[in-house]
Amino acid sequence: EGEGAEVPPTPPDPRPFRRCVFAMHYSNVPLFREILDVVRRRNAKTLEVDGTPAHVLFELAHARFEPAQIADPSFAVITGFHVIDGVTRLILIEGTAGEVMDPVYEIASREASNPGVRVLFNRRLGYDARMYGDLGGDIWPVKLCETVPALAKSPAVLAGDGVRPITRECVLKLAQLLDGRAGPSWMREVESSRAFPRVEGLVSLDKRFGAELTVTDLTGEAPRLRGVHRTTRTDADDELEAYAGGSKGGRARDVERAVERAVEQTVGRDDAAVTSPGTARGKARRRVHPLLDMTTPLDGSYLTDLAARRRARTRRDLTADYLAHTERLQRTLGDEKRRAWREWNVRRITAEKDAEIKAKEAEMAAKEAEEAAAEEEEAAVRASPPPGLLPRRRPARSSSR
Repeated sequence: EGEGAEVPPTPPDPRPFRRCVFAMHYSNVPLFREILDVVRRRNAKTLEVDGTPAHVLFELAHARFEPAQIADPSFAVITGFHVIDGVTRLILIEGTAGEVMDPVYEIASREASNPGVRVLFNRRLGYDARMYGDLGGDIWPVKLCETVPALAKSPAVLAGDGVRPITRECVLKLAQLLDGRAGPSWMREVESSRAFPRVEGLVSLDKRFGAELTVTDLTGEAPRLRGVHRTTRTDADDELEAYAGGSKGGRARDVERAVERAVEQTVGRDDAAVTSPGTARGKARRRVHPLLDMTTPLDGSYLTDLAARRRARTRRDLTADYLAHTERLQRTLGDEKRRAWREWNVRRITAEKDAEIKAKEAEMAAKEAEEAAAEEEEAAVRASPPPGLLPRRRPARSSSR
């Protein structure tokens, strides 16, 4: 061949998408955060989302893709889901082969030798379609009220009509992905057994067995204790605002932080001790408590009043007071509860309504009795002969012997 010969173009890959599964303990926060950072950096770069961390998380959590974007292999985003059951975290992510999934495969190759992490991946195994593109630009979280193995063994899930078939199928597939003994050990086994849960099944699972997401579920960080003052934001604040839709933009947040710094400089360290715990944005509110009077009157009035209170307590009959109080509550609260129940339960027949119904029934019975008496009287009149006429006698029949 000559030097000027053209190189034929490389044909497009018919299966350009790759998938990877991570199953780890709930407390394995570093690995969880590392996977989240890889996914969000890639998606923010592809979607050209820039700004504060809260703004980026908000845009990714609310991003929705068109069908053409989902089917386009050149659309370099990472999609997937994250199932939390309180014991384990199951993360399944997918993206285009090459630059998109290489950082994910680096993490998977490193954690493959970790006995505390279950990793399923195959660089050469591709898929012809993006399966979880409808879940949006961030890993879609699903918090379950029970562990996946417990749901997979529950008779209420496996039998009966209480659980939809698509939900039951999703639970069993998640149990296969989590099971390191009886479940698939290679990615090709996952593909051949069709153990990838569908998007419709995940949505149905979230509706049927979903629980409330917490700060630790989304970020891996422990929530701030009540009563602890904090004026700096963390990733937990940004992620909660992103999923709750609470971000107002970077410029407004910069203004708020500038105001907080000015307030801290003006108030000073002495006033910091009397500030109440900050809100989710770290705003400090002044709360001044009056000084506690620790002095004792010198005229002895306090001791006299204390002795009088003790004598009054010893003279009381606590049992009689308790019985009287209980009887009073039965008379008052019982009537109030019954009245509230009658008002709330619209189908319940009250005493007044019952009396009204009985009165109507008695009226209808009296009316029917009058009509029946009138009909009997009319029938008797028709059966009696007119006045002045004798009833016709029948001739006597002669009997022959």
